[in-house]
Amino acid sequence: MRILIRNLTFYQKFNHFPCTYQLGRKDNLYKHYKQFKRLVPDLFTFMPQTFILPMDSEDFELEFKKNKKIIWIMKPVNMSRGRGIRLINTENDYKKIYNKKNKDKDNNFLCLISRYLDKPHLLNNKKYDLRIYVLVGSFTPLKIYLYYNGLVRFATEDYQKGDYKNVFRHLTNYAINKKNPNYKSNLKNNKEIDELDEIDEENEQDDDTSKWSLVEYKNYFKKDINSFEKIWKQIEDIVIKTMLIVSEKNCRE
Repeated sequence: MRILIRNLTFYQKFNHFPCTYQLGRKDNLYKHYKQFKRLVPDLFTFMPQTFILPMDSEDFELEFKKNKKIIWIMKPVNMSRGRGIRLINTENDYKKIYNKKNKDKDNNFLCLISRYLDKPHLLNNKKYDLRIYVLVGSFTPLKIYLYYNGLVRFATEDYQKGDYKNVFRHLTNYAINKKNPNYKSNLKNNKEIDELDEIDEENEQDDDTSKWSLVEYKNYFKKDINSFEKIWKQIEDIVIKTMLIVSEKNCRE
């Protein structure tokens, strides 16, 4: 990467930090997380038990057989928009999906497989995720900025344990849920909410939509604002630790 940057001419610019794939690829990020967890286990507790396949196949299969009631979620390491994600709750499911992927690709299928968090916090009986926007100004020194607004993306069917093949209950990716007839856009001034530059802090959330702004999410906690502040502090903590575990790698290469 350094060689590439050194060879740029005076009118060329490089538009991202070297080695961003250490953050953007699921397997690389988990490897760095695991290294830091070994050093300070009490500080790195925000990822569930995870294995990288095929490298950790034997360890995973041993763990799988210990407790067959645990649900696992399998994700390709370098895909987005929910593509290739599967929930595994039987050994046959695991072998059928994993072996098929290997056969289809004619080589080892790289994926992460993690314990599925089957007791999520729900809003309106639905799972959701938070999309937080982070700007890294530099890695040396490390400068991180969190944008006050963001997105809350909902599953489009009520959550319940079981029915693990129904992705609309268990996955929150917009690319998946927009295909469900139950998906309901959150329109402000006739624009989908993620197209807006600003959201009025006093604007009430539309409880029935499949996407909120982070400001609307904060408004949800109006009667218990301490709950939101606690969540935000945890988000800040995770962002800082995530950037720390990849910053040294970025500085070295």
